[in-house]
Amino acid sequence: MSIGGGKSGPGDELSGVPTRLVVDGAPPDAEMTREEDPYMPLAPGSVLNNTHRVERLLARGGMGEVYRATNLLTGDAVALKVIRPEMVNEPQMRALFLREAAALRKIRHPAIVAYEGVHSEASGRVYLVMDLIEGPSLSKRTADRPLTVAQVRALRHRLAQGLLAAHEQNRLFDVSNGIDEFG
Repeated sequence: MSIGGGKSGPGDELSGVPTRLVVDGAPPDAEMTREEDPYMPLAPGSVLNNTHRVERLLARGGMGEVYRATNLLTGDAVALKVIRPEMVNEPQMRALFLREAAALRKIRHPAIVAYEGVHSEASGRVYLVMDLIEGPSLSKRTADRPLTVAQVRALRHRLAQGLLAAHEQNRLFDVSNGIDEFG
């Protein structure tokens, strides 16, 4: 899960600290079409449930892959998280994925990326839809110059607030080290 601070807007204006965390983008590397293998990484242009069109792969984690997509009904940019193809047929991975969805649904905090829903395709693919928070990663943002002490303190405070919100629901999540230009 990425820590975030909403859909758009500036960071903490008092400290100048970015307040949202995101993932870096990365191009997908799939060669087969989705029709040939419904559990392969999603190719750009793939449409899930006639609702979400995949634009590109953003990140791969231990359990899932996150894609930038467009909601074809609203035109909104969203993030889709799917179980990694090599794990999709493992019942325990599907159960873990659905538990993550249920937990994320219960957590509402400005420092945590908003969950929009969980969906299933006829093929069996299950995916989460979340707000998309775009921007450079924290490492890219600090490549040219480090954050000030005040920025680090404010970011640390914001992260702690988000983690506390998850902890209050007895949940532990992955924390991404990305951050957008507005925080």
